[in-house]
Amino acid sequence: MDGMRADVAQALQPYSANDLLALVFLILCGLFLLAYRRTAETYFKGLSAGMLLACAAWGTTRLQSPGHPYVDWAWFWAQPLFAGALLLISLSLVSYLPLQDKARRVLKWWIVLPVAVYLGGTTMLLMLDVKVLRLWAVVVQLPAIIAPAVVAMYCERKEPGMGHFFIGASVLSLPLITLGVALSGSTTLVLRFWTGIPTVVVTVTMLTVSLLRDRRRLVDEIERRRKAEADALEANTMLERKVAERTADLQEMVEGLESFNRNISHDLRGPLGGIDMLAFVAEQHLDRGDIEAAKTQIRDISQQVRHSHGTVDALLLLAKTLEKEAHRIPVDLTQLANSSVREATLAVSSRFSGKKLPSVEVLPMAQGTADPDLMRIIWVNLVSNALKFNLDRTDVVVRLGRDPDVYGLAHFYVSDNGIGFDAGEAARAFEPFQRLRGTANVPGYGLGLNIVRRAVERQGGQVMAESAPGQGTTIRFTVPIAGKR
Repeated sequence: MDGMRADVAQALQPYSANDLLALVFLILCGLFLLAYRRTAETYFKGLSAGMLLACAAWGTTRLQSPGHPYVDWAWFWAQPLFAGALLLISLSLVSYLPLQDKARRVLKWWIVLPVAVYLGGTTMLLMLDVKVLRLWAVVVQLPAIIAPAVVAMYCERKEPGMGHFFIGASVLSLPLITLGVALSGSTTLVLRFWTGIPTVVVTVTMLTVSLLRDRRRLVDEIERRRKAEADALEANTMLERKVAERTADLQEMVEGLESFNRNISHDLRGPLGGIDMLAFVAEQHLDRGDIEAAKTQIRDISQQVRHSHGTVDALLLLAKTLEKEAHRIPVDLTQLANSSVREATLAVSSRFSGKKLPSVEVLPMAQGTADPDLMRIIWVNLVSNALKFNLDRTDVVVRLGRDPDVYGLAHFYVSDNGIGFDAGEAARAFEPFQRLRGTANVPGYGLGLNIVRRAVERQGGQVMAESAPGQGTTIRFTVPIAGKR
């Protein structure tokens, strides 16, 4: 057993700690070169070159008159290797840290100038044959180490969790080790070994953190692409939904146009035929000299024309509602509702002169952001329907109000306690040219509630009817309106 231990000790004897450090630096040189080829980060190229110089510097320790305390040519020939390694590692650290370009330029001067002074000043001392301790000559380079170390510790605030403080503290241990060795009176051989260890720690940490940076960037990129994919999927879904909505609108419009063609042909053919017949009869009365009879026929012609004119006006309003896009602006809803009631009351009273109209009550609705044109169309048509279907009924009250908002939707209603209609016909009431049972004696074109539905849907809302014969009717609709109640 003792013989084996002796053989092992003899096998390790030729190798010193500095030789092992030189081997570590050589391995790191290869690692940094591979990292540079993988990431194209310039500081990896600088670290690879710095490690190669460090390998040469530490590997030739035995040839540098080790143990001699004073500056001499036998020691100084290798100092450009040490100074070059320090310069490249410090400059690489500056490039590695998250700094602005101006700060990098200033910091590089703090690195380059001390190294240049060290090499130039030591050369002059040797030429002048001035006797100086090696350790105190090395102290001149300390600013090139301290400046990037302090900045690295400061960068921890800019990029937390990346180990910048640890790097700065490790780099800062180099001048502390140098001063400690100098004050203890030890030789540069001791200094060389103890400064090599933090150098390895710092450079390996930079490699590790750089890989961590790449991983974080990769994770961020994956997250960005995932979000972009989700946004694209959502956009496609929204586009498909809008296409489906537009297709449904177009289909409904086509069906409406077909229904329009049938109904307008029916609704206008009768008045036009009647006008033609009445004109013929009026002409015969005039030929016979019966002026009073001719005037009667002319009055009937005028009534037919007014009916046709009303039909055309309703169709134009329907077309306007179909084409109009919602344009929301701040508006006083209560004031707008009152204005709409006055417009509807005037229109119904002028059309049904001599008839008594139900009373109308507008409850407070506060302010909000809405499309005033579409809201006016809704209220005018609903109030007009409520009034004309309850003529000469003074006990009927028409109310306009607003229920509490739900999920960002304003809930409005127009109600009356009038004649009402069968609840089973509520859905059909909103179709164009539909006349409900029991309303044949009430003048109209079957377009009012269809216009209301389209005006509500144009604003992104919905409309529904609640009614029962003899118990009145309530039309409720929702509209997205911004603003507090």
